[in-house]
Amino acid sequence: MTEEKLALLIDAGMNRLRMGIQSGSDRILRFYKRPYTVARLEETLRTIARFSKRMMPPAYDLILDNPVETREDVAATLDLLHRMPRPYHLFVYGLRVIPGTRLEADLARLGIEHKGIAEGYGTPEPTLANLLAYALVVVRLPRRLYAALRKRVRPSAGGASRWPLLMALVRTAYLAKRSLSYLKYMDFSVAGGRFGWVLWRIGFIRWWQGRMRRRHPPPPRPSD
Repeated sequence: MTEEKLALLIDAGMNRLRMGIQSGSDRILRFYKRPYTVARLEETLRTIARFSKRMMPPAYDLILDNPVETREDVAATLDLLHRMPRPYHLFVYGLRVIPGTRLEADLARLGIEHKGIAEGYGTPEPTLANLLAYALVVVRLPRRLYAALRKRVRPSAGGASRWPLLMALVRTAYLAKRSLSYLKYMDFSVAGGRFGWVLWRIGFIRWWQGRMRRRHPPPPRPSD
């Protein structure tokens, strides 16, 4: 997406954006049959970041726990998250395979065991690498600390240690930060229940967006 097209969408009322990045490794992107490279992806991320003050922080989908990944692939994804323009949010998933798909066939051909979709994909394994993926959304770690932790990461299928309690704490901080962003913009589309509908019905959301959110001038009208 070009900068001009993105500006037009935001001027037309778009207030959030979500996009799949899946991995920071070119090898894994090829495995997923993604039609882009990490370099092209980062160019797009920089374009989106130029509009970060005019909408909610952009959200990106990330796939963890791929049994094909090596330590280098895992580290490459963390490196991407560490240098990505801020602010941003992540929707993090553990890889789960749907029966009868091309992905299942590719893994079977490689003789690699995998988890099925019935096991649920919303909670990745509590490995150090996955902990860092969540933590990097909350705060940009100092370079030396990040480098020290990066040396210890291992892929989920490569015998990585599990840290369930620490994962729960870090994931809670990550969810809290994401929730505050949605609350700032009064966006309840990812929440269930009638709370958001009630606020809209009584006019509170309209009032909030009209008085609390920054306004931008409309785009110039084309000349006749």
